[in-house]
Amino acid sequence: LPVEKHRRGKGGELRHHRLAPLAAKRGKLKLTERLLERHYSGQDVGHLLGIHAASVENTSRWIAIDLGRQASQTVPLHNLRAVTHWREELMSMGFRPLMIETDGAGGYQLLTLFRDRLPTARAYDFVQRLVSDHADAGLEDSPNILPSGPQRDDNNWLTLPGRHPMTGHWSRVWNGHHWLQG
Repeated sequence: LPVEKHRRGKGGELRHHRLAPLAAKRGKLKLTERLLERHYSGQDVGHLLGIHAASVENTSRWIAIDLGRQASQTVPLHNLRAVTHWREELMSMGFRPLMIETDGAGGYQLLTLFRDRLPTARAYDFVQRLVSDHADAGLEDSPNILPSGPQRDDNNWLTLPGRHPMTGHWSRVWNGHHWLQG
């Protein structure tokens, strides 16, 4: 059975989402077409899937920057400015990052894939250096990054694009000219 976590919604109501699979089964279960269909149907937040930033071998195939609106003082325009800046910086290095609007209220993710696996410590150092200029974009605090540390951690995961677990908003992806949805 999945693990349930609880959070408060915007109106103070208690909401829950599930982390699956359990830690003991992580890295042993295969992602299937059926699981992806359930995730993208969005019918139940318990079907939402995430991916871990580090493998059991402590290697990483991707980095992510996660800019949410956890703090009420976060200005959505600052998040957009920051994620756009980091997207352009990554593109100048030869990467093709995926910029995702996650919640419809100023939350964004920037996902960058690597051609080969990297030691997680190296991926962590790279993304940490990338966001070190967060104050220049108007962000008080450094954004959430993945991997969030140099070592594997079972809580170090990113929800796949799709239905937002708290707001029900469907992700949109930036194609370089406009937001794509559906």
